[in-house]
Amino acid sequence: GLIVCGPESAGLPADAIVALAEALGWPVLADPLSGLRAGAHHLDLIVETYDALVREPAFTARATPEVVIRFGAAPTSKPLNQWLTAAALPRAGDERSGGGSAPSGAPTLTLLVDPGGGWRDPDAVAGMVIESDVDAFCDALVAALPSDAARRSADAAWRTLWVNANAAARAALREAVDAIDEPFEGRAALALADALPDGATLVAGNSMPVRDIDSFFPALSRRVRIVGTRGASGIDGVVSTAVGAAAAGGGPVALLIGDLSLFHDLNGLWPLKRYGLNLTVVLVNNAGGGIFHFLPQRELVPAEFEPWFGTPSGLDFAQAVALHGGRHRLIVGRDWLGPLAEALTAPGLDVLQVRTERDRNVELHRAVWARVAARVRAVVTAAPAASPGGS
Repeated sequence: GLIVCGPESAGLPADAIVALAEALGWPVLADPLSGLRAGAHHLDLIVETYDALVREPAFTARATPEVVIRFGAAPTSKPLNQWLTAAALPRAGDERSGGGSAPSGAPTLTLLVDPGGGWRDPDAVAGMVIESDVDAFCDALVAALPSDAARRSADAAWRTLWVNANAAARAALREAVDAIDEPFEGRAALALADALPDGATLVAGNSMPVRDIDSFFPALSRRVRIVGTRGASGIDGVVSTAVGAAAAGGGPVALLIGDLSLFHDLNGLWPLKRYGLNLTVVLVNNAGGGIFHFLPQRELVPAEFEPWFGTPSGLDFAQAVALHGGRHRLIVGRDWLGPLAEALTAPGLDVLQVRTERDRNVELHRAVWARVAARVRAVVTAAPAASPGGS
């Protein structure tokens, strides 16, 4: 089985979920907005590279679970959601599919654990919805398991497959990013992971920033709180959310945001100077809506794409930063760590801007995924087969 932890506004109870994972021997797929990607809890079973892993057919052929327990909202990763949805459907050969007679595995059973008023299942994959406090559910299930449950019901090869593939993908992601000798949007998430100190807060902008954090931000033993405002329309109020986090205090606050989101809520910067607040903004400026370059309309409507989907603003954000009494710095090379460390300890507003190109960004992401896939294939080939569990 797998435990999937999606976004949760206040963060999911990490210790309780990790205790359940250890009792079952199941990996935990931790969305960055779940509260489990970083912290003082045990990270041995935390898997954060699933977005890259499930893109590789050699891995998914070996890694489809029998059972998924999901906490929180639907994960950020589209590839993960698509894979879990496909796994929950009847497959050819399963008696429920009406297919042939040779069984090829029953559909994955998804258990959605959600407090009252929840039922966050947009893909309608849950075979059972359990209305429960997450802490209480985890504690009750751990208490109900026999003391030797981990030895009896958890397949060590299954656990090892996920843990080893995650470690290989994590190393390959960093190596692939380090090998890119030009501006790359995924580097921002890695740089923030390296720079943010214990007790910091990272606010994830929507569209590409939260997806790059999902893909590239590694599991950390530091207490870094990652928050965001996932919803139907993503760029509303992202700056104001980050300023609110800065007003709450408790440690340095950084915001990773795109140029359209910053433009949309630019006046949200005003309270920083007025109330003496501190905020570090990492601005990825690709002159428009970069996420749409990953979608079919890039090729289907080429004439209309730039004015309707690309939507470049043409703004000089350095002037906007000066208007709000902040400091602006253009990052042109690989030296993110020094400027980030300096900005995180400085008072007031600091904006570190990196300029990228949208079409090139798609090419670089795909090159990174290809490099990770090659590394993961090697791990899968060397791994022993995982036998079906008995739980």
